[in-house]
Amino acid sequence: MSERLPDMLLEGLGVIGAFGVGPKALAARFLQPDQLPEEGADTDDLARFVPLRGLRHTDHFSRLGLLAAFYALEDAGLRPDDLVESGVVLVSGYGPAARTFEFLESIRAHGPQLASPLAFSLSVHNIPAAVLALALNIQGPCTTLCGCGGLVAGGLHIARARLREGSARRILFAAVDERCREFEHIARAFALRHPDVARELRVPERFGEAAVCFCLRLRKAGEEGVILEPEDCGTFPPADEEEIFVSGEGAADCSGRPVFCGSAAYGRLPIAQALDIVLARSRLENGGSAGMLCVERGAPPPNAVRVRRARATRKGAAADPFPAFAMNIGRVEGIAVLYGLIHKRLAEGGGGVLESLGFSAGDRLSLVHRLLPALTSQERSASAGEFAVVFGDDQNETFARELAASPDADFWLARLEDFLRAAPRDLCFSTSGSTGLPVRCRHSPASLFEEAGCVAPYFPGAGRVLSVMPAYHVYGFVFSLLLPRILGVPNFFLPPVPIGSFFQLLRPGDVIITFPFFLGAMLSALRGSLLPPGLSFMCAGAPCPPETLRALRAQAFCLEIYGSTETSAVGARSNDGPYELLPYWSRTRDERGEFCLARGGAVPSAELFPLPDSLEWLNERRFLPLARLDKAVQVGGMNVYPERVAAVLRAHPDIVDCAVRLMRPEEGSRLKAFIVPVDMNPVRLKRLSGPLFRAWIAERLASPARPRHFSFGGALPRGSAGKLRDWDI
Repeated sequence: MSERLPDMLLEGLGVIGAFGVGPKALAARFLQPDQLPEEGADTDDLARFVPLRGLRHTDHFSRLGLLAAFYALEDAGLRPDDLVESGVVLVSGYGPAARTFEFLESIRAHGPQLASPLAFSLSVHNIPAAVLALALNIQGPCTTLCGCGGLVAGGLHIARARLREGSARRILFAAVDERCREFEHIARAFALRHPDVARELRVPERFGEAAVCFCLRLRKAGEEGVILEPEDCGTFPPADEEEIFVSGEGAADCSGRPVFCGSAAYGRLPIAQALDIVLARSRLENGGSAGMLCVERGAPPPNAVRVRRARATRKGAAADPFPAFAMNIGRVEGIAVLYGLIHKRLAEGGGGVLESLGFSAGDRLSLVHRLLPALTSQERSASAGEFAVVFGDDQNETFARELAASPDADFWLARLEDFLRAAPRDLCFSTSGSTGLPVRCRHSPASLFEEAGCVAPYFPGAGRVLSVMPAYHVYGFVFSLLLPRILGVPNFFLPPVPIGSFFQLLRPGDVIITFPFFLGAMLSALRGSLLPPGLSFMCAGAPCPPETLRALRAQAFCLEIYGSTETSAVGARSNDGPYELLPYWSRTRDERGEFCLARGGAVPSAELFPLPDSLEWLNERRFLPLARLDKAVQVGGMNVYPERVAAVLRAHPDIVDCAVRLMRPEEGSRLKAFIVPVDMNPVRLKRLSGPLFRAWIAERLASPARPRHFSFGGALPRGSAGKLRDWDI
């Protein structure tokens, strides 16, 4: 029998794109699958690794690959000095497209005899690999592979062959594609004129931009780590336990199981399979299944890469009561961990003010002794801070510092018990605060329990409650923690990532507490497959697109909740018709004659609650939302207030005035800003377009509230009537 050849070990990886930097930023795109960023990736961080003066003639494409390579070395704990006996394999669908079009433009403008030789040399597809080799002192073989299909798996085949033949000790595998607006324009025009040919050639309507770099070497005998195995999918069927990531177009044998397709999340890229491998490794690192299969559909063999973990088998390890996918959340939501601590104390005979919330002995979230030590100091601090906010104490910095300093669960239990004795009974929940101005809203435990009790009859056959909503959100608290106790069923918190393991957990009778972006991502991940029968969903937190609800309700029951952090749940509906007020709410008028809400029921209130939206009332209890009164817009599932964002920008010393709006659908799904600077001096405009200005914004605004595109002019755009009007980007 021939000796088994050594496996190829993924020693470190780096990833950068318009979505941000690192695997976590890429994974965050799961929840926004239809929102492709308008801007390219920011490569300014290269200054951490090399003097930027030395890269002044290096184009954006090569900078992307180089920065991803430095991130991969950083992840692997290596230095450029460790790469002397290494090689480079670079794959790209279109190569340095911007440089190519610069060269073509020089031909158009000056003719072939006077075309720029520099533009030609920099457009050659081998140049980026040479830039990598020179910058990192790599003296081994360099290979560049370009095409529209099978690039990643084919490039990994070359990398593995180089390692096994001994021509390199390590291989830096880079997959890079940049967004080029000229190329995008031509592709769209071609697709309009020749749609059939465009489909056959797999020409995308819109391009993404990303760079991925893997640091690869041969695995030593018995060594633990992540293994990459490029193979021909036709002779490499998925194993029963494997989850499947797919990219590309066409058919793939996935054994009828749900798959995740990230093309909607980060763009149609020839190198999308490399991004799938990044996500697959993250799944393995965070307790996913034993292996993943990344398949590029419609590509010639090799078109599949198996990503698996090689590790020693632990003997005598106790099995979790629920699959690891539900437990290893990575950054466990702080408030859920804290309630787990309290549940444990109650199960041991303790008590405290939470008895009024119905948390009794036997509640199941007893994994805190395993989870708490795994949290970093920063995560423990965030957990303690969230807890103090929910329980209404503004002055508990000492409390948060004490908990953050200790990973000991017993210490946390003792301090929490002392804290709860002094805490007020009302609970506080904050509005999104996406503009840096969160509002804290108080609710009594009795009112929240009444709310959960009014919703419970919608789920008569519930067997479990599975929640992807954070418990520090008012809806997450009520429906993830209180509703299960009224229903008398166990509850579980799941990470909000609808990939293979999520679907494997579902069973008849499950009630899944979700929000609109998760539902959209979940339906995209199904790719036409059906959900298991007997499921129920609850959607809250933001308006859900009608097409998403129609697709979901064709397979399962879905209850929509209408309300706000100030009021919590106001109404509910289980079909496309109007909402109906929950029993304890009634419509009335305030002193100005405006419609508002009054609370009765078991917890009546003398306060009148203004409506967050303009509503169409069909009768005293049934209504349809029309438009938000607080002028909030939805960005990435968060409420963002453009006027508040504009007020923050106006505080900058270089800005006289500005307007902020949500992009039109054809422009994107983030905010855009029109800025009137102090003057139109080029130096000032460059400053307002540079990284220092973006850093200034990042210090003051949360990510959803940061405009992604800036326009400049001497005055705000206005119509003939003098009112502000929209502008193109």
